[in-house]
Amino acid sequence: MSKTSDLDAFDRGQIVGARRMGHSISEIVRELGFSRSTVSRVYREYTDGGGKTRDRANCKGQLALNKCGVRRLSRIVHSQRSQTLAQITTQPNQGASRTVSKRTVQRSLHHMVFGSRRPTRVGTVQGHGDSIMVWGVFSWLSLGSLALVPICLNVIRYVELLGDHLHPFMLYCHPHGNGVFQQDNCTFHRSRLATA
Repeated sequence: MSKTSDLDAFDRGQIVGARRMGHSISEIVRELGFSRSTVSRVYREYTDGGGKTRDRANCKGQLALNKCGVRRLSRIVHSQRSQTLAQITTQPNQGASRTVSKRTVQRSLHHMVFGSRRPTRVGTVQGHGDSIMVWGVFSWLSLGSLALVPICLNVIRYVELLGDHLHPFMLYCHPHGNGVFQQDNCTFHRSRLATA
């Protein structure tokens, strides 16, 4: 009589196939020569959708990164956090007998919670001097002037823009004072000086 752990995939397939064909456990025991508990256990594992239905479950290869390798990887990442995945992967592979794939490093970093980063605000204006910013005003009735704005727009410059360009335009388009000015919620647009 074979134990469940000694069964290969073919024997397990025979048991499951015979049971699915409608044969009783006693018939399978008589025909195949396995114990009653083995037959019932193999079929129960199959119907439960898991357990040991393949021999592959016992086969575990050697891990590419052991505990020491994971600690080394953590030190590499902590030393320079701005490295790309390719740069990080090359460092553990230098002088090692086993090479580690990028996917293995990526998975290990994800398990060590290095995959999540705090969101950082990225400016919308380019850092170098090749960008310009313009401010304009328009209405259903007409278009206003387009003003060139210095890159560092502050509250005082914004109030000057409103006085130089918006007020004359509003007086022209809406002489009765029934016009509505709508702006985004930028910090200096909502300041006390600008909304006064």
